[in-house]
Amino acid sequence: MSLAHRIHYWLTILMLPALLAACGSTDSADLTVATIGGGDDPFEKGVRLSVAGQLVRASTAEGLVAFDEESRVIPAVAERWIVTDDGQSYIFRLRSGTWRDGTPISSKSVVTALNASIRALRGTSLGLDLGGIDEIRDRAGRVVEIRLTQPMPYFLQILAQPELGLLHGGKGVGPMQMEREGDMAILTPIQPEELGLPPI
Repeated sequence: MSLAHRIHYWLTILMLPALLAACGSTDSADLTVATIGGGDDPFEKGVRLSVAGQLVRASTAEGLVAFDEESRVIPAVAERWIVTDDGQSYIFRLRSGTWRDGTPISSKSVVTALNASIRALRGTSLGLDLGGIDEIRDRAGRVVEIRLTQPMPYFLQILAQPELGLLHGGKGVGPMQMEREGDMAILTPIQPEELGLPPI
């Protein structure tokens, strides 16, 4: 599947959880993910995931950026970013908050998580798309810089892919948490205060 087709595919797949996350309320906003003929699909842990597995990953492990309900790239673990004039450096300012275990989200922990995700994708088509990354640096506590070997016009859309969701201690930072009920994954919004964020 080409990069353009993969981006279009994920814009479609991610629309529902993005709408739930954007609604601003955590009351009765549960989402159930189930599959026919593959009951364990939502619970896959690898990098070659089924549609259900990809939906769960996107909902429970945000990356630096994400897609909103209108398919635009929006802040996630990174609250803002700039791109240098040459298009070869992306500098992200991380949001203030904590991982699920209460550890502060820092540039060092994000670089570690991002490098782990990239290593896991080696040998996949998305891994090839990430081959243009030259270096990932942690800077100034809550700043991460990604240097590219050459400009990549769709780089932010690539970073928003579910496979690049950041994990710390095996858990992502939401916006949802998952509970298993038989062959179904029940996704429930995480209260902002649980992540060290201001309450809604």
